[in-house]
Amino acid sequence: SLRNAFRLSHKLSSRSGAQSLFITPSGGEQSVFQGDSFFVSCSSSATNVQRVMWTGPEGQQITDYKGSVPYNELPRIHVEDGQSGHKGVDLVFENITRKDRGKYTCSANVDGVEESQSFELFVNKRLDFQDTPPIQYLEEGFSSELHCNVEGDPVPKINWRVRDRKITPG
Repeated sequence: SLRNAFRLSHKLSSRSGAQSLFITPSGGEQSVFQGDSFFVSCSSSATNVQRVMWTGPEGQQITDYKGSVPYNELPRIHVEDGQSGHKGVDLVFENITRKDRGKYTCSANVDGVEESQSFELFVNKRLDFQDTPPIQYLEEGFSSELHCNVEGDPVPKINWRVRDRKITPG
């Protein structure tokens, strides 16, 4: 399942130096494709964890909770209780769009200390070969052109190969 695929740990040190807040998957950057679904967990193994919450790129609290609204009205970005029994909250993205890019922050009061951890969400556009015929015919012995119109984000680098050898335009 999607949840089991991302059980990595990223530990954050609190002000006292103890490791207490975890974000999974780990890393300060997450890169996904437009249209994908994805989730990030924020949790702690401490005994006293309170007010675990997520905020979005513009500082807005993400308060839409699974179960708080009818299923068909659940926003694409919402929070859910941690599914593996952790003391925390999962931030769920469904059908990600380019507008979802930005910095997301989890904050919590862990054993009386306010802590936070952030990650930057990058949303890539899959390659799209526009107006590029999948089969192109060339006449032997004559100069010809092959067409390749491709879009993507980040901008793709186009290479041409003939018989497994890279060729350069010229």
